[in-house]
Amino acid sequence: MILLRDAWKHLVRNQGYVCTYLLVCLGMGALYHGCVEFIHVHYPDAAALPGWVAPFRFVLRLLLIAGYAFVQSCIFSALGKDIDKPLWKCAGIRDAVQRFFPLWFLINLIMMSFLQFLVISPESMRVQVEFFRFLWFIFALPIGACIMYWGALDWKRLPEALAPLVKMLPMVLPVFILNIMLYLYQLTLMLELPESWFHSIPLLVLFDIPGVLGDCLIFVMMWRICMLHRDRAFTDEKGPFDF
Repeated sequence: MILLRDAWKHLVRNQGYVCTYLLVCLGMGALYHGCVEFIHVHYPDAAALPGWVAPFRFVLRLLLIAGYAFVQSCIFSALGKDIDKPLWKCAGIRDAVQRFFPLWFLINLIMMSFLQFLVISPESMRVQVEFFRFLWFIFALPIGACIMYWGALDWKRLPEALAPLVKMLPMVLPVFILNIMLYLYQLTLMLELPESWFHSIPLLVLFDIPGVLGDCLIFVMMWRICMLHRDRAFTDEKGPFDF
């Protein structure tokens, strides 16, 4: 509860960044849903789609992934810099994009791939695909936060960057629980909502709000855990009266 309360205070203090993240993500989501709905309205027969629809959808998904990666790189860097100032540094938007855009693009690409595999996979494999999507949903954002805190995506030193997930596991568990709650929220929407609701762009944007805000909260919680892991490692290596 202390970690959650502390993370919430940081979000309130940085509400400008949070609101920017919310508005940009909801805007991109609305644009994406609008394009998908345009295709559905004008070409309702899925078996008779024009040849341009498949590549258009592919490019549209890539643009959505890239858009999310860009805003995550910028906003999460700004949040992390404010929370851990003056120790954690990022020179600005250009530096944030150069260091973290590939990371978030990869994370989002894997998530989108699981969603597409779920659609095209046979009925007998959907449970397995959904299980792996569930695991990635839980671990993706904490992994991204740890790598960002480390400074950049470095495959050779990836175990060191992800060490807080293991060494601070009791503190990470609430982060996983919150992610599971967000997963169940999204799964409930997918399974229980009337199909007609999925063609209402305002409703879809409204349903996206808890997930977008949850991203910020989970990121900040994981960022604080990384800070505590660093402080604990420093204390273990050198006592306060060692010179």
